[in-house]
Amino acid sequence: QKEITNKVDGIPTAFISYSWDSDDHKLWVRKLAERLRSQGVKVILDQWDLKVGGDRTHFMESRIDSSDFVIIVCTPTYAAKANNREGGVGYEAMIITSQVARRTLQDKFIPVLRSGAWDDSAIPIWLQSKIGADLRGNPYDQKQYDTLILVASSPTTKTASPSWNGSPAD
Repeated sequence: QKEITNKVDGIPTAFISYSWDSDDHKLWVRKLAERLRSQGVKVILDQWDLKVGGDRTHFMESRIDSSDFVIIVCTPTYAAKANNREGGVGYEAMIITSQVARRTLQDKFIPVLRSGAWDDSAIPIWLQSKIGADLRGNPYDQKQYDTLILVASSPTTKTASPSWNGSPAD
């Protein structure tokens, strides 16, 4: 398990990676970020943190590297850009895949399905082995969001497994 070293006042940080599919999609991402922040997650979002004149590539490199989590909002457009290494999403994909290659067993990268399906149509190939949250629908499923917030707000929290007494179940 990664030692959480980037906390600000004990709060883990989460970078949100997404494609600019449409103005509605950008608004949905911002509302997700606002909701996460309201529940104690320090969210890094280009809409807030990348200023006019700022260097986009440096922003992506430094924020992905320094964040405790990267929430990847998956759509068919995101997957296509990531798999083909196009635009900002493609650049972020290079940064993320290099981190995954250095340490394959990590839970830093969290897919969030916004549209499409849990197959190669909406999930980049390098992210398909990860378990994620399904936030399709409007409104999205509260239990799925709760799964995301549990991980993003408390990286050391694990779902407790039932105790085992050493004998097979009936």
